[in-house]
Amino acid sequence: MACGNGPPALTIRARGTDLAFYPKRMALSAASTVTLTFENPSNLPHNYILVDGNEATLQAVNDAAQAAGAAGDYIPADMTGMYAHSPLLQSQTIKDFSFMVPSAGTYFYFCSFPGHLAGGMRGVLTVQ
Repeated sequence: MACGNGPPALTIRARGTDLAFYPKRMALSAASTVTLTFENPSNLPHNYILVDGNEATLQAVNDAAQAAGAAGDYIPADMTGMYAHSPLLQSQTIKDFSFMVPSAGTYFYFCSFPGHLAGGMRGVLTVQ
C-alpha cells in the first residue's frame, strides 16, 4: 500500500499464461477508499471481483458471473456478497478503479472469466 495525498494505491496483475494474481495476498485498513491499478499483461482476459471470505459466497458469485456471460463481462447483475469489481480487461490492458474497503475481516478476490477460478486465479484480502 502506498501513501500520499490521495487514497491508498495498490497494484495487482496477471502474469503471462498463469491463472494467478500477483500478489496473492493483500492487507488494507478498514473504511478507507483504495485505488487499485489492475494490470493485465497476459494474453487472456481477466477481471477482479472482491467477495466475502467464505467459499460458499465465492462459488455463488462465480456461478452468477458465468450466468451473466460475456455480454455482462462475467459480472453478476446481483451484487450480493460483492464489494468491488473491475471490468473485464482484455490482453495488454491497465485499468484503475476505486472502491471502499469493507470492514475488518477476510475477503477473497478472484477472476470470474470461465475456468479461471477453477484454475487458481484467486487471492486473499485481509482488512484490519
